[in-house]
Amino acid sequence: MQKRIITAYSLSAILPVLAIVILCMRVFAPASRYVAMGIYAAGWIALILAIRNHRRSQVMIDRKGRRFRRVLQERPALAIAVALLAAFAYLAWVAFPVQSSAFLTADTEAIEELIDSDIARLPVFTRGLSSVLSGNYRLFRADINEMSLEDKDNLRHAWASYLDYAIQLDRLRTTHQYFYQINPVRTRELHIRSFLIGYGAFVANYENAWRISIAVGENPFLETFLNEADTERSVPRDAFLMLKRGLTHPDNVVRLNAGQAYLKILESTTSGLQTNHVVIDARKRYSFIAKKIGEAPETLIDAPLDQFEDLTFKAWFPLQKSVALGLSMVRMVHRENLVSLADIEKLAPRLEPGDMMLERRNWYLSNVGLPGFWPHVALYTGGLEEMDAYFGELVPALTGKDSIAAYLSETNPTVLKAYQATGPGQFNMRVIEALKGGIVLTPLEISARADYLAILRPKLPKRDKLKALLNAFEFYGVPYDYNFDFATDNRLVCSELVYKSYLPRKFQKGIQFNIGTVSGRLVLPPNDIAREFDEEFGSPAADLEFVAFLDGNEAAQKAIEQGVDAFRVSWRRPKWDIAQH
Repeated sequence: MQKRIITAYSLSAILPVLAIVILCMRVFAPASRYVAMGIYAAGWIALILAIRNHRRSQVMIDRKGRRFRRVLQERPALAIAVALLAAFAYLAWVAFPVQSSAFLTADTEAIEELIDSDIARLPVFTRGLSSVLSGNYRLFRADINEMSLEDKDNLRHAWASYLDYAIQLDRLRTTHQYFYQINPVRTRELHIRSFLIGYGAFVANYENAWRISIAVGENPFLETFLNEADTERSVPRDAFLMLKRGLTHPDNVVRLNAGQAYLKILESTTSGLQTNHVVIDARKRYSFIAKKIGEAPETLIDAPLDQFEDLTFKAWFPLQKSVALGLSMVRMVHRENLVSLADIEKLAPRLEPGDMMLERRNWYLSNVGLPGFWPHVALYTGGLEEMDAYFGELVPALTGKDSIAAYLSETNPTVLKAYQATGPGQFNMRVIEALKGGIVLTPLEISARADYLAILRPKLPKRDKLKALLNAFEFYGVPYDYNFDFATDNRLVCSELVYKSYLPRKFQKGIQFNIGTVSGRLVLPPNDIAREFDEEFGSPAADLEFVAFLDGNEAAQKAIEQGVDAFRVSWRRPKWDIAQH
């Protein structure tokens, strides 16, 4: 019996931790949330069983339970009164905030002027909010994996516009939540108009929040996109999460129903109010909300679960990042990499700006957590003069400047400064890639010094390659994404830099790689680039052509150049280092 109790207590501690790991790592996605909930519930069941079989714990709980039951039995009226008083105090606190406002100190003329101004602004903001959502509804329901860059940019703009209108409406609500401080007897009309402004603004925000939540609700990748911070448009991080949080916040539920109740009282005591456009609008919006709650009750559950998942992930992420960093620094075998400086020097003349460099370094523990044989990809840019020589007249045609250096000096001086500096070994910068420090420029002699190296060339005109490099420069300095999610742009991984640099857009043909999902995240593992090359090889649809493959040989302790046939099957190789002999 004692062994069984210890096992149950142990499970009650282990299972919640396992649930958190599954939730944060998105194992079993898209069902990870429900699997985690099931395991978490199992932890509680284990705890209850342990307590029921543990005599000392059961005695202590029974003792406390008897005290509580005794209070309820001896003084039931007092217990009920305390509960009702607490509930009434909460409702009153939300419906009638106790802070003083300008309505208490301003004269009637000033209040009337404010109300006249705000009642004219209310329909402008409500129509604007509804117009943004209805005009971009397709984007708010779209599959982000299939969206073009123009669509993504339009969605960011629409989301920022939506939030701007929502903020303006919330300011009206905040100002007029003190309507009760306007004397309802001496200045009844002002009192009613102020209430209508505040409640009308609130219910418009609330209804549109339901609409956008329902539109996005089945698309977790789009939620991630909308939760990304956009400093250019002043969109804060977790904006969509905060919107969903408001749907089930008790304060908002109280405001919605208390406001509706007071509106009915005003309608019954004030002639002509039934035809007021604000009243009609508020009544319609309230009916929509009530209907949608009945049709989609799962939204009421999803919102707090989203919040719990976000809070859990924020606590988990530093550990995930530390583990990823630690694994990237641990190598089980210490030796020189198999691709030598002589190999790189021989290969360099065959490279062209825009080439993709697939790389693998054996014996690093980080390879275990990355899918497939090829764990890293970089983008060869060449030096400043090499780019000018390769792209020629396209440089002034596309940039309006005589050289890449002149263009960068105006648009991105930090990138220019990095190119003008020298890296380790006094080598020049010729590669842009995502490393643990973020998007950086590195020398070819450092980046290509791997155990396996493959060079693939996009089958694109030079114009499109130049545009891809200019796109890549825009990402310079962006932090590394230790959450490994392509849905966001403010943090990138190595293949994400290549993917988003070459992504087709207006006036750029580009390459549309097929990204998939791993643990509930949108990703393009570098190994999939090699796989796509193999599957498309020889067909008119092929986007890449073969340049070189330096195949590491552990037994010979060197890299041996192989042909395209050897490279085509490389993505099928096991990723375990012990199998690379």
